[in-house]
Amino acid sequence: MVPLPSSTNMMASSSNNIPDVNFSGFSPTEFMSPSEDIAHNILSVEKYSRTQKRIAQAMLQTYSQTKLAQMEDEREADNEELIQRQQQLQQQQMQFEHDMLVDRQRQTKC
Repeated sequence: MVPLPSSTNMMASSSNNIPDVNFSGFSPTEFMSPSEDIAHNILSVEKYSRTQKRIAQAMLQTYSQTKLAQMEDEREADNEELIQRQQQLQQQQMQFEHDMLVDRQRQTKC
């Protein structure tokens, strides 16, 4: 049987095994506490959320401007079509009146 080391021997041997750690060159943020880490995460999420909201607003504004321009183009096209129809109707009315005058003149000559 292997003898178990006594607690004094364990402490003496463990203190000899602890490496000498030098923390120079490390920034204090590398040793953030969990609450600091959580706060940092919350700030990062809030910043991301604000950025996403700005992007969404910009996209909505771009979409709205594009849609408005498209609606204006459609309105202009509709107005042009309406003007063309009105001109055609006026021409048809003038042709009808002209035909009636020609017909009356022919009837009066006969």
